[in-house]
Amino acid sequence: MKILILSQSQVRRLLPMEACIDLMADTLATLARGEAVQPLRSMMRLPETGILGMMPAYLTPDKALGIKLITVFHANHGTKYDSHQGAVLYFEGEHGSLKAILDATAVTAIRTAAVSGVATRLLARPDASDVAILGAGVQGLTHLEAMLAVRPVKRVRIWNRTFEKARELAARETRRRGIPIEAVQTAEAAIRGADIICTVTSSREPVLRGEWLKAGAHINAAGSSVAATRELDTPAMVRFDSLSTAGNPLSMRPEISSFRKRKAPSATTISGAKSETWSWAAPRAGEVPRKSRSSSRSALGWRTSLRRNTSTKRR
Repeated sequence: MKILILSQSQVRRLLPMEACIDLMADTLATLARGEAVQPLRSMMRLPETGILGMMPAYLTPDKALGIKLITVFHANHGTKYDSHQGAVLYFEGEHGSLKAILDATAVTAIRTAAVSGVATRLLARPDASDVAILGAGVQGLTHLEAMLAVRPVKRVRIWNRTFEKARELAARETRRRGIPIEAVQTAEAAIRGADIICTVTSSREPVLRGEWLKAGAHINAAGSSVAATRELDTPAMVRFDSLSTAGNPLSMRPEISSFRKRKAPSATTISGAKSETWSWAAPRAGEVPRKSRSSSRSALGWRTSLRRNTSTKRR
């Protein structure tokens, strides 16, 4: 039995961001149509060190199944080790034979940002061009790539708790991208006036405050999804009037509870696995997804785990 093994560099070469965004749009549409089986991920906490995550899925049309096994060690930030490491195992569905093993670090880095790219493509204003990124790690970089792929970005501001890391990322990517990318000293300085905001931190306290948001801003809250972490404060959450999710809302981040508690039942909608949000990922030929049209609303594209997103809007 031959097994294909792809390293981190090979995954990066074979899975460019723009292609992955299109692939994730198709995947989310498949999930919305009920043509995929995706149990809630299983997480095993390790004493004082990190998490071992297990994320299985099955695609009915392709009769293909796989699982991502990944460790999350946030203490690795600033070291030679990535915070997320592991492998993706791919099996064929007829006999259950293992066909491929892929480096999960690269898959996670690219795929996570690609799903934010899908959310941004569908929910952000078409002319959104001012981007804020909170977090200058791996996801900061890949989210920059994803935003550049789906919107005409003219300006980027990056904030990180360690300013030097934000400065290094901004300087390097300014040279590569040819657009103004600035490191700023505070999260507020990054967010004020931004059309698109990506939060990619593991913060235990909110780094984004509702009072800083402009009307019509789009947010990709893509940081850690464990209960002990939180990126958006309650005023930010209650600015949004409806919420839909392609996953189990009870499994998501603590911001969801503040949204549900502060909103009247008539103003809060939480959908199940067949949320219309991701049916927009496969519009009819020539049709513009209705959430990408110009609007004064704010939208939140929430990447919480494998192929599970939340979107909200403000009337």
